[in-house]
Amino acid sequence: MKQYLITAFRHLWKSKLFTALNIFGLAISISACWVIFRIVDYEFSYDRGLPNQKKIYRVVTGFIFDEKESYNGGVSAPIYQGVREQIDGLDYVVPVLGKYMAAVEINQPNQKPAVFEDQQNIVATDISYFNMLHYQWLAGNRSIAL
Repeated sequence: MKQYLITAFRHLWKSKLFTALNIFGLAISISACWVIFRIVDYEFSYDRGLPNQKKIYRVVTGFIFDEKESYNGGVSAPIYQGVREQIDGLDYVVPVLGKYMAAVEINQPNQKPAVFEDQQNIVATDISYFNMLHYQWLAGNRSIAL
């Protein structure tokens, strides 16, 4: 066994250029495989924790402007009602409508209302959102949340 290793190292030492090229090529290929793995893992990491993740789809709007194609992460509000009424076999059709609010006020019994200024990450939805995605409630329940 020792003799085989000595012979292999002698051969590698004699052809330094080819050894360097082979090691460099191996390093590049391993790095490329690692980068591809990270990209694929990242792309498939969405929605892993959701029950029935293979049955959840997102509807987007496509635009072509100045010969460039782009997509918006949603559709106009009336589309949801049309999808509910005209497409059979859907368990839930859940609208998630992005909103911008200058201020949000939450009324609290026997207390001063809590006011949150300049809220940008607010969405409007309906009760079917909490039927589709199961949350553990810290306070209250899903039937009175919306």
